[in-house]
Amino acid sequence: MSQHEPSAFEMSLQSSHVILDSDDSDSDDDGAMGAFDDMINSATEQRAALDSHASLCSSCCPSSSSYHRFSSPESSLALSRRRKLALNAFVTLAVVMLGTIIFLVSALASSPSTSSPPSTPTPATVESLKSQSYLPPDRRNGVVASDNALCSEMGTAIMRDHSGNAIDAAVTTTLCLGVVSMASSGIGGGAFILTHSAETQSTAFVDGREFAPSASSPTMFSGMSERASVDGALAIAVPGELKGLQAIHEGINNFGGKLSWSDCVTPVRDLARDGFVVSSFLEDITRKQWSKILKNDALTKVLSRPSSDPNSTPTPIRQGDILKRPQLANTLTMIMEEGADALYKGSLAASLSSEIISAGGILTQADLAAYSPTIRDPINATVKGYTILGAPPPSSGGATMIAAARYIAGFEEPYGANFDTLSKHRTSEAMKHAFAMRMNLADPAFYDETNDVVRDMIESDYVDSLRRNFHSDDSVQPTGNYGGEKWAQLSEGGEGGGERRKTTGLNYLEDHGTAHLSVIDSDLNCVALTTTVNTEFGSGFLSPSTGILLNNQMDDFASEGRPNYFGLAPSPLNYPEPFKRPLSSMSPSIVLYDNKPRMVLGASGGPKIITATLQTFLNHALAGQDLFLANTSPRIHDQIFYHNELTCVYSEETLLSGAVIELPSSTKASMTSRSHVMTSASYLGCCQAISVDVDGLISAVSDVRKNGEPKAY
Repeated sequence: MSQHEPSAFEMSLQSSHVILDSDDSDSDDDGAMGAFDDMINSATEQRAALDSHASLCSSCCPSSSSYHRFSSPESSLALSRRRKLALNAFVTLAVVMLGTIIFLVSALASSPSTSSPPSTPTPATVESLKSQSYLPPDRRNGVVASDNALCSEMGTAIMRDHSGNAIDAAVTTTLCLGVVSMASSGIGGGAFILTHSAETQSTAFVDGREFAPSASSPTMFSGMSERASVDGALAIAVPGELKGLQAIHEGINNFGGKLSWSDCVTPVRDLARDGFVVSSFLEDITRKQWSKILKNDALTKVLSRPSSDPNSTPTPIRQGDILKRPQLANTLTMIMEEGADALYKGSLAASLSSEIISAGGILTQADLAAYSPTIRDPINATVKGYTILGAPPPSSGGATMIAAARYIAGFEEPYGANFDTLSKHRTSEAMKHAFAMRMNLADPAFYDETNDVVRDMIESDYVDSLRRNFHSDDSVQPTGNYGGEKWAQLSEGGEGGGERRKTTGLNYLEDHGTAHLSVIDSDLNCVALTTTVNTEFGSGFLSPSTGILLNNQMDDFASEGRPNYFGLAPSPLNYPEPFKRPLSSMSPSIVLYDNKPRMVLGASGGPKIITATLQTFLNHALAGQDLFLANTSPRIHDQIFYHNELTCVYSEETLLSGAVIELPSSTKASMTSRSHVMTSASYLGCCQAISVDVDGLISAVSDVRKNGEPKAY
């Protein structure tokens, strides 16, 4: 027979007996016995009063003699015993009550229950991220939507606390992103910038895109590994972001910054010097790219957790760590005092170019001195009453987005955003036609034909002819039809006639090496700015003396016989040449209605920049979704080929928060029935957008796919 195990209640009682029966029970505890002495004395005084009352009443009320038992004399020993009994009774009562509570809790915990089990943390949903990533329509004086909360706030503070305008805020926010989101952007990269002046109603485009060093050639990567144009110093093109920022700050068309250049740079210099808290995104991307980071000692030092042991194995930074960038802070101090020329013509240029050449690159000090941004007119087209202002070549984004939007808007039925299967099919077909035409684009300074392609994509009825002649609501088209007779560049599974290219051997990888920010101020001046170092951490080369992480934009040029990192087909139009700017997918966009700003948007994500920006515009402007839903709805992406297959890519995205964005199965089934080959992807671009409604209420969203957060005042 098993031995009885005492219950929690019994154990508590046994414990109380141990305390009460100990030798110390004969000696008064000062605190406890003092309290009980007060209780006994009070009771004695009350009893004396009762005895007196009894003696007064005994003669007239014999029955009151019952009080006489309280009036018998007491010895000091009896009083001491009563005090002990009172103490024991008090403590025992307290212990019994505590034991009872423990017993009941224990019994309830061990007994079957019909109530609901304890609740577990609710898994993150896209809707649960709304309060962080979305600012609903309201009266606002200024808004910055970037993919980093700290930088959004820093840009907003420039307007709120220092009376800066949208351009001042854009300069500060962009430089901030280069410090805290170095995997995506920085002054070692390039940028496309759209600015819109509310006063003059003029829009300007600044091409701060990198260009190829003077020693570049079409065959410079021939015979090398596929990573030669991606990793290391040879992949570095001449950076342009800083020159582009200075150009918009100095002013274009009488519209520039209000604050001094130093005012815009100083808070970012201080941030790099004093340090910042590592975000979940930077932790995640650092961990994923750790093997690349370890190839460069300076970059490894910046992104490693501190250790007291110099011989310890480096470990990547984590969310919540404090990261400081002192070398970059020194560089920003010089830029703050001397302007962009500190990097392009000063002592920084000498040290930077020397380090690049020593590591096997070809970028010289003369290349840096030769760089200047190009001011261009934005391209524009009207879609359902909305005027889309986009980036011209060497951006392919503006023309490709507009061509796809015009294709979709030409159908009689309204565009359906709520996963309407026909609209998704039409959107996919529009993307394929637009990407096929994109293959004919290049730097217009080198190829005049580029302007003819753009004209057909945005101005003429060529896109309308594609919809009439090369579209079916029931099925996809043969590959060679995309782009139409004039601009088709692909054939079915092999070489085509004329300039048609091979469609075999293409690769497709993911991109997080870009950042976009949208800004609007109290006067409705707007800035849409997309900046990049190309792939994650660019070339992986960080200059030890300047703290600048350099781009790998040479991979955005085509190389004969192979696609680039993003799987985009090689084109002789886009082969590297001295001072040539590679084709880009960056798509900063400003949308007007009745000549007033209605949307400011753009994205990161390689070729998915174009399709993310497109679908956010379509969902909000044409389908009427609020900006949050328009931005977070599941997307598709179709650049014709994906992993060597004619494929439409769809959302199956698990975010850092654990939330999932996925295209409904019914939509996938309907697309498959129309002969789309469907492939899931974990990342379909990251779009930051601002909207102004007809009543002047401003809303903003920073894409949940990158844990961004807009700020406003």
